[in-house]
Formats: sequence, structure tokens, C-alpha cells
Amino acid sequence: MSTTRRLLTLVALTAALLIGAGIPASATFSEAVAVTTTVGTATITPPTQLEAKYICSTAIDPLTLEPTNTVTDLKIEWWQSTSPRATGYRITVHPAGGAAYTLTTTGLTNEVHANPASVRSTDRISVTTLTGTTWTAQSVLTGITPC
Repeated sequence: MSTTRRLLTLVALTAALLIGAGIPASATFSEAVAVTTTVGTATITPPTQLEAKYICSTAIDPLTLEPTNTVTDLKIEWWQSTSPRATGYRITVHPAGGAAYTLTTTGLTNEVHANPASVRSTDRISVTTLTGTTWTAQSVLTGITPC
């Protein structure tokens, strides 16, 4: 009898398990809670006080005593962006009547030196704040100060 009872108990438990698994579970929530959410936006500020200038050396001709200026460097400097998300800067050259192109990209600094032959004296320069995202901010365009 104990074998029969065990077998019937096993069959009953298996049937209960199969029937119980087919019934969907349900739960209800009766409490409504108001939630306030604020989403902040980041403002990226451009560099300010941009200055681009040629650095020159002056030599005096010993025969004529006339000074001769030779451009040796292009120095571009600015005040850094105040944005905490800034990761670097892109220096762009804007030729008159031509397409703008990137002169260089740098990390968090406030000046770069470039080959003066890579720009013309009539070009304008801008510096763009870069972030880890696609958000950027470009400075005003500035001309290049001659020697």
C-alpha cells in the first residue's frame, strides 16, 4: 500500500505542478507616487581672447643697415573654456574665399605653435572647445597679427 500511496502522491504533485505552471501570475499595485525629475543640460563655452600672431626675427644687413624680418613661428593663444567637460581644442584656419581646414588638434592647453607656411597672412583663425561628446563651441574668428 505504501508503494501505491507514494505513486498516487507523485502523480498528484506532478499534476498540480503542471496545472499550476499554466496559470499566469498576477499582482496589482494600488499606491500612486508622484515623481519629479529634472534633466540638466550642459553649456559648452568657447575659448576667449584668441590671438594669432607671427613670431619674427630681425636681422640687420651689415652693408645697408636695413632691418630684415623673417617669420619664424605662428603662435596661437587663447583663454581656455570654462566648461568642465572640455577635453581639448581644435584650431581651424578660415581662408578668405576658401574652405576652412583644421590646422591642429590639441589637449587642454592655452597655446599652440604652428608652421607659419601653413597659413597665409589674410587667413583667419578660430579655436573650438572639444568635449568627449559631439558638443563643441567655436570662438570668434580672428586675423593673424603681422610682425
